[in-house]
Amino acid sequence: MSVADGLLWEQEAKGASPLTPTVDSNQKGQIAVLAVEARAAYRGIIVSRPTIEIRYDLVLDWSGRLYRAQVKYGAGKSAGTSGVTTVDLRKGDAKDKTYKISEIDLLFVYLPEINRVCCFGPEIFHDKQILYIRTEPPKKNAKNCLFADQFFW
Repeated sequence: MSVADGLLWEQEAKGASPLTPTVDSNQKGQIAVLAVEARAAYRGIIVSRPTIEIRYDLVLDWSGRLYRAQVKYGAGKSAGTSGVTTVDLRKGDAKDKTYKISEIDLLFVYLPEINRVCCFGPEIFHDKQILYIRTEPPKKNAKNCLFADQFFW
């Protein structure tokens, strides 16, 4: 058994999945940003990061236009359902502050459960507090859910 196999076995013995290690919210945010940067590089899109704290995480130079992009790590679970990820779009302590069209152009959500990135335009995120993203087919009528496969990037 290799050292890596031993570490994975230790994580599993403690109840943690080796595919979803225990990380804090800052690390999750960085994982999400890296996933978006990787997808952008694959598409030949230039990515820049702001040098100061601001409402967006990245600037994408895409087809001759600059887009301000907010990135979220989508791992929230919706109570009583399976296959739905909730994404809280409220900012920090100001739980009434949502993202506006004037602040960001695109919202990216990394879904670690399926290792995919979704891209949403302002018609989806503007002034919304929470998004419900369905990653599995619904068992019955799915209300207020966005189907992830329609937004894969």
